[in-house]
Amino acid sequence: MAAKPEYVESLARGLSVLQAFGDGERPLSLADVARRVDLPRASVRRILFTLTELGFVAQRDRQFSLTPDVLKLARAYLAANGVTRVLQGVCEEVTLHTGEACSAAVRRDLEVVFIARARPEGILTVGLEIGYSLPAHCTSVGRVLMAGLGDPQLDGLLATISPEAVTERTRTDVDLIKAAILTARSQGYCIVDQEAEIGFRSIAVPVRRLDGKVVAALNIGAPADRISIGRMIDGFLPVLTKAADRAGALVI
Repeated sequence: MAAKPEYVESLARGLSVLQAFGDGERPLSLADVARRVDLPRASVRRILFTLTELGFVAQRDRQFSLTPDVLKLARAYLAANGVTRVLQGVCEEVTLHTGEACSAAVRRDLEVVFIARARPEGILTVGLEIGYSLPAHCTSVGRVLMAGLGDPQLDGLLATISPEAVTERTRTDVDLIKAAILTARSQGYCIVDQEAEIGFRSIAVPVRRLDGKVVAALNIGAPADRISIGRMIDGFLPVLTKAADRAGALVI
């Protein structure tokens, strides 16, 4: 598809280079970045030089890594977004009540992005931090968010996906994924059991504005060997549902 006249290709390339650092913790070489973004090394070299001059990237020997200044790009969104402010407080309340980590996410095309997160003190977790993204088709928050679409929009979205197996338990058949989404719509919540990560299950509910539109999803995730599906339904679902109702009343 041809780019629109207003499209700034150099900006798009710069952002793609920043995003290339999101798939691992180790520093990247010039060749690593060029391979990840599929751009000529000369172009990547100029972009990395510019980002280094701006303070977003640091270079040591021939390795590059992001600096904390990158957080400035997210800070503007977090500060200006009323939904995020509301959901952060709600996640913290849920965590205090349940003793479990609670997150909030929004959908971005075929992915979900986590925009709020609370976790109990003393429990170290990895992965689902603010800004982290996952495929929508195999996550409880993703299915809840897709369940909020109208039938034509949902069918159109599902027609564009080629689901990949994240674990051996991931559903990759589009009809089965749609069935799970429709179940989430009818029952008002979704449980995903080890489809996004082996040994981990989660439960999610939609956050609806006063006009009924689904604007986000709240979830609690926990190790499968510690928290049963029954406990998620009996213990966590009522807390999440009440929290989502409170959040929805505050979201404009």
